[in-house]
Amino acid sequence: MKNHLQIIFLLISFPLVVNASGITLKDGSQIECQGVWEEGNDVKCFQNGRISSYPKNQVSLDGNVSPQVKSSQNNEYRNVEDEQYEKPKIVKSDPMPAKQKIFIQKIEEYYPRYLAAPNQLKKSDLRTERKNTINYIMDDLRADKWIGVLKSMGTTSQREAYIVIQLPNSKITLRTNSTLDFDNTLIKQNTKLYETISNLEEGDKVVFSGTFIPDREDYLKEFSITELGSMTEPEFIFRFIDIQKLKIYGSINNNKAVLYKI
Repeated sequence: MKNHLQIIFLLISFPLVVNASGITLKDGSQIECQGVWEEGNDVKCFQNGRISSYPKNQVSLDGNVSPQVKSSQNNEYRNVEDEQYEKPKIVKSDPMPAKQKIFIQKIEEYYPRYLAAPNQLKKSDLRTERKNTINYIMDDLRADKWIGVLKSMGTTSQREAYIVIQLPNSKITLRTNSTLDFDNTLIKQNTKLYETISNLEEGDKVVFSGTFIPDREDYLKEFSITELGSMTEPEFIFRFIDIQKLKIYGSINNNKAVLYKI
């Protein structure tokens, strides 16, 4: 009885942040709750007779923000939809990391220059110049939460998965090996990553993380057979660590509703 009274007190002592039906975590998980409230840096959820706690930075506001706010004068709730208030302004946030933008921009700058080069010697010089540019941008070989489109996927004779990701508005692709895999990029069956990919479809927009494979020729290992292919439609070998379908979330900051993707 004492525990139930404590829970009731908590439910009326903190403002609701989402609908009483539950909350949505940034990984897409849905948590059913009978009551939800903020407490410090956490979001509390009353479910099945107990209280669970989730850090605010792991909780996503999915647009179903509760219209109820707690009055500072008493323990009753009023509906702000019945009152005049300034509605949050919608601000679109670009989900593409700055590092990815620069990577795409700099590589694409070499397309027209390579095609316009008067001879093979000049073309080879441009490939070396591009290598140094990539080295400067991708010295750590890492890509964290980059954005792309799942162009193709399949399995090898050993039942390992291969995938190809197209970077937005470019001819650049990131891919695993598809046959001989000396770089350990193929995705093994019965792993979490394999299971995640199996639930995706070609054409899905995705967010992914992983590492490039180092190489002497282009700094990042590249799959093309010809130099022309490498310079105009590069296919970089990539070891995927995580990949998820792109989802849209929202948050409110300084009275601005910010839409972003992760």
